[in-house]
Amino acid sequence: RFRSRPVLPVEVEEGAWSALLPFRTTPDLPQDARVVWGYRINDRKYIHVHVSEKKSAQPGEQDDRYRNRTKMNEDPWTTGDCSLTLNDLQQDDSGTYVCVVIRDEVTLRGKTVELKVKGQSSDAGQRSGVSLSSVSSADRSQITYQVLPIREEAEAEAAV
Repeated sequence: RFRSRPVLPVEVEEGAWSALLPFRTTPDLPQDARVVWGYRINDRKYIHVHVSEKKSAQPGEQDDRYRNRTKMNEDPWTTGDCSLTLNDLQQDDSGTYVCVVIRDEVTLRGKTVELKVKGQSSDAGQRSGVSLSSVSSADRSQITYQVLPIREEAEAEAAV
């Protein structure tokens, strides 16, 4: 049975346009493999967030709460990039997401991502930006990226 380690933390602010749930693997995926992103309800139950086969995405297998909110790269079988973009974020999107590459009911590769959608900050409704942490599997080093929001011109003038 597949167990992915370590869990990759991703933090975004509620109301952000999207979050990228990263998963890069080798670009030699079997053409008949399925890429499945799931959200963990409990230790034994997942709901489908996004299901993709070589021919197309499979929206019929997707849970309703994620319908029209997910996007994956067009050809992860060639690129190895199975990352998922989740749009229109809400606080209840926080939780554990698992991506698996499956062929003939066998898990070939997988990744676990812990998404935390933080509530709005208390400083007059401004958001503090997006923080993404990435753990390198090669040397276990951690890199954190901080992306500050773009302020509207009127806000920038008022702050001066």
